[in-house]
Amino acid sequence: MSNLIEPQIKATDLPMALYLNQRLTFDLLAMLEGGFSNFATVQTTSSGTTETEFSGGAQLGLSNVFALLNMQLGGKGSRKAGHNVSESTTENIVHTPVSLFAQLRKDLHELELVRSVSDLSTLEKVRPSDFLEFEATLQRNQFLVQLSAFSELVPIMSAFEEPTASKGSRSRNQNRNANSVMLNQIKSLLSALTTGGSQDLVSKIGEIRVVITTEQQYFIDPTMNDTIDGTFRVFGKASRVIQGDGSESISLLRKAPLGQFKNLLPTIQEAMSQFTKELGYSGDSSTEIQGPAIQVIPIAIFS
Repeated sequence: MSNLIEPQIKATDLPMALYLNQRLTFDLLAMLEGGFSNFATVQTTSSGTTETEFSGGAQLGLSNVFALLNMQLGGKGSRKAGHNVSESTTENIVHTPVSLFAQLRKDLHELELVRSVSDLSTLEKVRPSDFLEFEATLQRNQFLVQLSAFSELVPIMSAFEEPTASKGSRSRNQNRNANSVMLNQIKSLLSALTTGGSQDLVSKIGEIRVVITTEQQYFIDPTMNDTIDGTFRVFGKASRVIQGDGSESISLLRKAPLGQFKNLLPTIQEAMSQFTKELGYSGDSSTEIQGPAIQVIPIAIFS
């Protein structure tokens, strides 16, 4: 216990994770350790000599993202001494995915493999595949937010729309058909952008835009409400780095079959713009993140 209470320990060394990619944490830690090599079980017996044996095999429970893991980890050894001892002791070390992430983060920092991103001068040193850690306020992809609102509210508004004297029955039916077609197109686009449970969060570090591609299954709260508009630390790997010369951007529609939607998109954006304007919504509905920007695959989002 005394090892846990050290003067140099910081609050960030004891992460409270709201998002943790357990698979990446296990894989990276196993690579660093050459497999899980610490021991979890110690047994001592004697008949004129003392023998100590360390043994076991890694057992990782994957059924629950935040389950307790009974890790019986490898290695064997023995020694003998010239005195009699009769003793049997068994000790199990229990880990959680978060405790393993804390160890992984500590190891990578000690190996000086993690870059801290705070401004444009630090961005110049970042390369794809670098480990990154930064603090940011997280927001949803606003284009997705508007698509979702549009798909849910338009049918409600249409249902309560009062027929006017200038519109006949035929005109109203044509209007409904047009709205129905538009609605189906929006739902198709929305489905394409959220397929596989993957979703982009966006943020800013000073002048740097950040796109964080998360997997919904790794959030403690699947609705992600706990992370939105909060300031957290993000630990992950850079998958793309864009400097601020304006020649490149990150598309928030990259998961959709753009060939199918490229002619449809301006029509949808125009309809959404009018819709959100009437509702007084002023969020950013752009679908391109201009540089300077980083695209990140997160391992953990924590406080």
